[in-house]
Order: sequence, then C-alpha cells, then structure tokens
Amino acid sequence: MAVKLELYRIFRTVAEEKSISAAAKTLFISQSAVSQSIHQLEEQLQVRLFSRQPRGVTLTGEGRLLYDYVRSAISLIETGEEKLQQSRELMMGQLVIGASDTVTRSLLLPYLQRFHRAYPAIRLKVLNGTSYEALQMLRAGQVDLAFASTPQETGQLVLRRCMEIHNVFVAGRDYPCEADRAYTLAELSRFPLILLERKSSARRFLERFFTRNGITLKPEIELCSHELLVDLATIGLGVACITREFALPALQTGQIRELRTIPEIHTEEEDRKLHETHAFHENGRVFNMCPDYGMLMADGFTKKAEKIRAQLEAAQTPEQKEFLQAMLDVLDLVTAFAARYREEAVRVGNQTVADMLAWIPANAPRTLLEALQFLRLLHYAMWCNGNYHNTLGRIDQFLYPYYRHDVDAGLLTKDEALEQLEEFFISCNRDSDLYIGIQQGDNGQTIVLGGSNADGSDAYNELSELCLLASRDLCLIDPKVNLRVHKNTPLSVYELATTLTKKGLGFPQYTNDEIVVPALLHWGYDRADAYNYTLAACWEILVPGYMDLVNWDSLNFLKSVQDACEQLPACNTYDAFAALVQKNIAAQAETLMAGTKNVYKEPSPLVSLMCPDCLEQMRDISAPGKYNNYGFHGDGLATAADSMAAIRKYVYDEKTFTPAQMLDMLHADFKGYEREQNMLRYEGPKFGNDD
Repeated sequence: MAVKLELYRIFRTVAEEKSISAAAKTLFISQSAVSQSIHQLEEQLQVRLFSRQPRGVTLTGEGRLLYDYVRSAISLIETGEEKLQQSRELMMGQLVIGASDTVTRSLLLPYLQRFHRAYPAIRLKVLNGTSYEALQMLRAGQVDLAFASTPQETGQLVLRRCMEIHNVFVAGRDYPCEADRAYTLAELSRFPLILLERKSSARRFLERFFTRNGITLKPEIELCSHELLVDLATIGLGVACITREFALPALQTGQIRELRTIPEIHTEEEDRKLHETHAFHENGRVFNMCPDYGMLMADGFTKKAEKIRAQLEAAQTPEQKEFLQAMLDVLDLVTAFAARYREEAVRVGNQTVADMLAWIPANAPRTLLEALQFLRLLHYAMWCNGNYHNTLGRIDQFLYPYYRHDVDAGLLTKDEALEQLEEFFISCNRDSDLYIGIQQGDNGQTIVLGGSNADGSDAYNELSELCLLASRDLCLIDPKVNLRVHKNTPLSVYELATTLTKKGLGFPQYTNDEIVVPALLHWGYDRADAYNYTLAACWEILVPGYMDLVNWDSLNFLKSVQDACEQLPACNTYDAFAALVQKNIAAQAETLMAGTKNVYKEPSPLVSLMCPDCLEQMRDISAPGKYNNYGFHGDGLATAADSMAAIRKYVYDEKTFTPAQMLDMLHADFKGYEREQNMLRYEGPKFGNDD
C-alpha cells in the first residue's frame, strides 16, 4: 500500500468533523498540515475526496466510498492495539508454557495456581515434553516460555535462572550397598543403573559428565519418567540417578537413600568461573600425550619417593611444597591400589601376579613380565585419574632392556616373550568400556615401533618384531600399531607389517622419519627428543614426557576455498585466486590461535611423575614446560585440493567456464548443471593421482 496510514487517519477525522479547522483541533496539528495531507491523499489516489463549502467540507461520492472502508480498517487497527494493550496488562490473552511432567509437578504447580488467581482472564496452557523438546517448542514459537535445563546452545534465547538442581545416585533402603562410604564414578557405573531415556537433557548431561571422566554408562533400565526412577529404586531394582530437589519427600522419609560420591576437584561454581576466564581443551584434563613410563619404571616408587623428599627439603614456596607432597601422596595411592590387586591374586591363587606386585611398583622391574605389569598398572591408573587418551609409546625401546636381559640370562625364550606380549595386548582390551572415545578402539592405546636413532642406525629390534607378530596373531583392536620407517628400514620389516594389513586390522600406520625428524629439529625440538618422537591417538607427533596440545582445534581448508570462490570473478589469474585462498587460511589460523590464550589445565601429579623435568623444576605438568605448542587438524584437505585443481583447469587453463559461470553453478548447488558437475567430479584432476 503506497499511501501512508496517517493520511487515512486525517481523512477520517476531516470526514467526521466536516471541517478542516475542527479536524486540526482534534488532531492537535495545524490547519495547513491537514489541508496539505488531504491534498496529498487526493493526488496519490487521483480523485477528489471533498467538496469545499462556505462552512466546511463534505465528502464527494468517491470520498464516501473510501470513508466506509477507511473507518472500518482504522477501527480494526485501534481495536487490535487496545487488545494488545490489555494483553500487556494481563487483562486477556493466553500464556503457553513448555515443561516436563516432573518440572510441572515439582516446581510449577504453586506458581501456576497463584498466576491463575491473580490473572483469571489469561488462559493457561502447558505443553509437556523433555527439556530438549520444550526448548525446541520455544525456538519454533509454539510456546511463550520453557522451563528446561540450561541449554548448551542459547542462540537468541533469553535465559532466567529459576533454581539450581543436583543429580544424585540413590538406592532403596535395603539395597546391598554401603551407606557410609564414598563411591568413585567407576564404581557407580558398575551398579545396575536405572536412568532416564537418552533423549532427556538430564541423561545427556550425565553421559557427558561420565564420558569426560573416561567412563561409558550402560544402564540396565531406561525410563521416560522421573517418578518411575524413584519407584524402581525403592523396590531394589538397582541404583537410579535422580534430581535431588524433585525427590525430597522420598529422601526425607528414607524410602530411598543417597549414595555419596567422591567430589570433583572444583565445585560447579568454581568450574563455571574458570570457564569464564580461561580457554579449555576439551575438559581441561592432562590428556592425549605420551608419559615417560620408562623413566618412572627404572626408578620404582621407593627411589622416586627419595628423590621427591630431597627436592622437598630444597623447596622454597608453598606451591612447590604442595606439589611435591601431592607427588608423594600419589605414589602411596597407586601403591595401595596395587596392593589390593595383590591381595586378590593371593585369594584366587595366582602366585605369579602376587609375587610381582610384592616387588613392583615399589622397586624397578627385574624382568620383562614385571615391566609389562608395571606399565599396565601405570597406564590404567592414569585412566582412573581422569587422564585419558594417553598412548603407550615406544614400548619396543623402553621395554627392550628387560627383554634382552631375560633372553641373555636364559630366563625367557623368544616364544615365551611373545606369549607375555600377547597377554599384555589382551589386557589392553579389557575394561575398555571405561575409556573415553567415540567408538571402541578410539581410546588412545597406541604403540610406536622402530624408527631411526640419532646416529643413523635402525631402532627396530627383536621386541619390535614380536609386537607385530602378537598384534597379527591376536587380531585385536588394541593396541594400535604405528611403525616408524626411514631410508634404512629393511624390506623384511615392510613385508611383516603388511601381513597385519592383510588381516584387515587397519594398521600399522606408517610414519616417515626422513620427514618428521627434520621438521621437529626445524621447529626447535632438541635432537634427542626429535629422534625419540612418538605418536598420539590420532597420529599427531608427540615427545614422550612432555605435553603439547596437539589436537586443539581444526582448520577447515575447504571453507577457505569456498569463501575465496565468492570473489572468483575478481580474480584475473589462478595465482590471484590461490593467494586469496592462502589469505583465508591465514585468517582462520589467526582466529584459532586467539582461542589458545590463557589455557587452563587441571593439575596431575600422577602424570608429572612421568615427565623428565617436573620434579627437577618442582612444577606440575599442567604448567608451561619445555614445549608448549598447539596443534590444529587440517580438515577437508583433499576436497579443497580437488576444488582448486578443477578451478585452475576449467576456469583459468582451458577456460571452459568463466569465473562468473563457475560461481553461478556453485550458488545453484549444480541444480540444472548436472552435466558440468559430472565433468568436474569425474574428469577433473584429483588429490593423490599425480595429475
């Protein structure tokens, strides 16, 4: 509608007052403004609306026709405004609320009652659903407000905190569990669990919390009702995770009892404040690294404790003393942990394990079997400590002296050593459900074999060979094998390694020392560390005993190409286009690097025991150390390369398409350009084809 509504308001008033001057008084504007408005309206409609009379004005036939419609239209608008005002003043209207049954019953009922008494003309409507469903209804405009757990993605939502709730584990009064002890998360996960269904926000929060601590939940019973959780726990079917605030009557009467848990290092409020002021890599734990197991094993806990006490005498600050005491405490805790296993070994009559655990971890291992047991203990203790995705490292190097000693002393044959390795590999596949990961096997249990020494000699040895044989014979998913190769790697090593691939294992992965070692030296790594490199769970480069954050974020190569394509018509040459892609990559990298400032890492005295300079410098491994590099994955590299190669060939070299035509096809997502899409997809040069 081209005519402004205000002109119609003035027209209606003049028609009803039958006078320009009277209308001006009613509207509180000047007579000239009224006259100009009527003139403007007549000009726009190209009709005469009023006849001028000595004592005022009267409507023409066209004016009367228009007036009937204008009066009705403006009356409807004014009525709408009035209704809207009444709604704002809660004199009429409807309020639609989204909430779960439990929240409605346990939280909202008294508030709904009070609201209805105060504003009886407002129609209340409650739509039930999980927190996730209530938020979806809110985003879709189906409800006016939603009561839900705090969403991870707030978007355009306005949040108001109503109450703080706490998830707790409960059991019936007669359920066989100890009420006077605190349970670890791992212990809780082993109970027959009764949980809400997966789509509930409470369940998703619980899953994330346990996964963050390296534990996968496997409930016996899944329900859609919080009240049923309480009911089934009451009759002793298992341990339920409930919201404490929504089950107070059952807790207060003793119908169910709360199981105590070992608390996190930080309270929820402390954790929230840390996230406000620091950058976090995943959950902030020390993880995805390769500890120097061999260093700690070579000392044994007794000798290591002596070194720590010597440093404790030299410590100057309270922080140094606290850190060193924490290291001693950890040694005691792992020793007690091993002692419990020794007691169980004695109980079941396994004298071999009992004898080993009487010697280690207090002392350095004397045999390959003791060394494997020591390694298994340390690696598992890290998982229990929340330090996940840590690799096993170059086991063929730091375990080789024990193997060589046993064979040379006649204590062990090569076949017996193979059997011991296979037992160790089997143990890596036990309790893997407690390990954090996207899928089975994605838990960081990797080993690195072979490689080149700093003097140019081959590091591949008999133990390297036995590890390949054990992996091939067992065909287990863990540990994953990485094989370091170089120009002097014998052909026989490749031939043995390919027999694993033939079995369908998906490994070994191959890493070229001729590329990696010079690159590490170029970026400032010490020569000894560069030649001792190992690999992380996703095959990033690591140095044993030091913590680089190698998997911080990802850089999207394809996005850099896609964004550059928007300016394709302005690029007269391929080099100009490629320079634009490079500029976009650099901009992405700058953004990613900005996210690594003020990083928080939760201290880990346990892992610090396996870092070469933590004890000497009296600092936790979470503090900045020898190397402090951040790694970014490069996503979509092959697709980005294919796209750039196609643009170079078909736009700039052969000129099959103009830059504008290519951009039009991209904007259309190749709808209507299927023939051109097939040519680009199947005939264009491809990454890895050397074309």
